[in-house]
Amino acid sequence: MIGEEELRRRVGRLSLEQKVRLLTGADFWALYDEPEAGLRRVVLSDGPAGVRGGSWDERDSSANVPSGTALAATWDPGRLEAVGGLLAREARRKGVDVLLAPTVNLHRTPYAGRCLPRGSAPPTCAGCSAPGSGPPSSTSSAMTPRRSG
Repeated sequence: MIGEEELRRRVGRLSLEQKVRLLTGADFWALYDEPEAGLRRVVLSDGPAGVRGGSWDERDSSANVPSGTALAATWDPGRLEAVGGLLAREARRKGVDVLLAPTVNLHRTPYAGRCLPRGSAPPTCAGCSAPGSGPPSSTSSAMTPRRSG
């Protein structure tokens, strides 16, 4: 892993255009690489019941897992950890670096419109009762909670 001083040196070599490009998408699911700074392309994915991956091809299927609400209702951290491991392996298999999951949302009113199944009721469970919310393991890809709605 590079140190902060080296990171600052590499970023300092980039033009303003190169720095801005790092904040934009190369395509729907990936960020641009920047070889001059030593950064490779980063692929993100979502999929509320699995890992979608970078393609929209039905021939490239993924493991389908229960909704966050159903998983949270088990109150079983071991089961959640196992599902998180499955999602991490699927992400690696599909070449995904960051899984935008679990999806969490605090539903403040029944009139909210899109109250899709998420591990977020009651609010004390938001994010803590979702796959991948525990400590990272050697099989984990990066997972980050995704707020929606």
